[in-house]
Amino acid sequence: MSRPINPSSAPSHTLTNMSQSISLNTPPHAAGFIPVHASVSRYQTPEDFFTAHLTKNWVPHPLSSREFNVNRLDCSRLLAIIRNLEATQSRSAPAHNPEIERALFFSRIHYKVRFWRTFRLNDLPTEIITNIFRYVVWSSINPSEDINGRLWLTWTCRHWRAVALEDSTLWSGIWFRDLPPFERSFTWINRAGVTPLDIRINDQEGHQFNDREMGVLLDKLFTKLPYIRMLIIIVKDWAPVLVVLD
Repeated sequence: MSRPINPSSAPSHTLTNMSQSISLNTPPHAAGFIPVHASVSRYQTPEDFFTAHLTKNWVPHPLSSREFNVNRLDCSRLLAIIRNLEATQSRSAPAHNPEIERALFFSRIHYKVRFWRTFRLNDLPTEIITNIFRYVVWSSINPSEDINGRLWLTWTCRHWRAVALEDSTLWSGIWFRDLPPFERSFTWINRAGVTPLDIRINDQEGHQFNDREMGVLLDKLFTKLPYIRMLIIIVKDWAPVLVVLD
């Protein structure tokens, strides 16, 4: 039978700037967010909060051999803590112990943060990295996240940029949210190549289309007409609407 491990047995460098117990060293705001019977979805807010707390001073960089080994050791120790907490939780079921749940919750976050620092993503086959990038882009919940996600993929490193630019499907959904002459949007259209395009054009805060702008945009856009699968245009004034209908 495995013996439960107290979270305080984690190495000091694992729980950076924290004293002895995960349950006692969570951000004060986060600990109060967690109800004993919380569902996974309700845990999302404190997870984001505590992850930000752990990574706020982290500067991404290639790990030295020593840093890599320290992270791997931290992951192994945290995994042992998690397994023992899970065993303790299982033995006490169906009763709920808030201290165990809290310690388990934050131990998992510590583990996840450190694990991804040592995960050798760039050693994966290109087709797998491409699929990961597609999940990043296609799971966006709003236009800003969608745009920023694609930009960040091309800004991270040369390898990621090459993989992202090689996949035309990442660029086939274009929402014209930049200002005339729409350099970013047309750059993405060019990156999409002959992939079917889904395009949305609409007025936005600080810019409303007039008839001249709409005419210039459509003239340039319709050079790609054979590849446009969907085109949505939402504007307030009649003048650009009449240009579209002409």
